[in-house]
Amino acid sequence: MRLSVENLEYSYGSAKVLCGINFRVDRPGLTCIIGPNGVGKSTLVKCLDGIYKPSAGRITIGGRDISGIRPRELARLVAFVPVVSGDMFSMTVFDTVMMGRRPHQKLGNASPLDREIVRRTLNMMGIRDLAMRGSDELSAGQHQRMVIARGLAQTPRFLLLDEPTANLDARHQIQVAMTLKDLASRSGMSVIMISHDLNIAARFADTIIMMAPPGVVYASGPPEEVITESSIRDVYGVGCSIVDAGGRPHVILLDPLRFRETR
Repeated sequence: MRLSVENLEYSYGSAKVLCGINFRVDRPGLTCIIGPNGVGKSTLVKCLDGIYKPSAGRITIGGRDISGIRPRELARLVAFVPVVSGDMFSMTVFDTVMMGRRPHQKLGNASPLDREIVRRTLNMMGIRDLAMRGSDELSAGQHQRMVIARGLAQTPRFLLLDEPTANLDARHQIQVAMTLKDLASRSGMSVIMISHDLNIAARFADTIIMMAPPGVVYASGPPEEVITESSIRDVYGVGCSIVDAGGRPHVILLDPLRFRETR
């Protein structure tokens, strides 16, 4: 199923944040959206989920404009995992992840299939032993893995994540990225995630969308084509060296003093 973004624009009042965004996700895989702060990455994924309504352009899934898809049906197609959860009260981890099954339930009743999907998802994220713990008793990293599990339990065609490796230590960053990539390759799901970690994106993404001021797509394609010394310099304003790491680019950022000396 194809997701297409055509001439997308979004404004906060008179301030335009997205300016003519165009890209397509044609096949399952892991797509990483990268770029410096303030270029509209989070705004873009919220538009993809239908949370924000674009001021111009359109987003289609399978040829259908998402503005014409009913919320319950859209929730079966697209799931969004925010960088910070807005949980207002404590529930068990199991019940919190079960919330991801609501678009598939009738009258809110969980089926044996729903419970099995939740158990499988908890196991996938390495938190099955926390199933009966209160969500307010978790560490920041455990909480992050719980909300990712809730999105996965929704079994969407497109899973959108805003910095899913935030609040995680190095080991769990790698594990989550590997899980998302493996899930995309095995399940037919398209995973689209924002990342501020250039090397996580370079190592695991099938496609990278690099955004730049003033809310445009600077480049899009395989990591080795998008992550280059010139693109990092132009978009982030820092110098770097790119080395080969198993056929993938690895970014070594230069410190500001060294960057000034090489300009």
